[in-house]
Amino acid sequence: MKRVMFFIACAILISSCATGSFVSTAPKAKNDTSTKTIQCYYSTEKPDRAYEVIGHVEASGFVFSSNKQLVYALQKQAQKQQADAIVNVRFSYIPALLIGIPYAEGDLVKFK
Repeated sequence: MKRVMFFIACAILISSCATGSFVSTAPKAKNDTSTKTIQCYYSTEKPDRAYEVIGHVEASGFVFSSNKQLVYALQKQAQKQQADAIVNVRFSYIPALLIGIPYAEGDLVKFK
């Protein structure tokens, strides 16, 4: 019984984290310490300005991670790559044993 309780406690402690990764499709930009907010456009929305896709970004969380936490992880990756926005943001779950792991992805863009 103690092992079960320990496992549950550990799962709750790590369940609110989210991580992200980035795949570049453009030359590496200079590092900028900008703290601008990155706008997210979901799969049914499009920016009203012309843009160029500069990469793809992904984030995954744990069992209790929210979409808000996943979006934050995507935005942090976008800031590192100096993107202006993230388009085509989608959410899904990665099957893992009896549960699904929250997952988000989108395309990083620079406005023209």
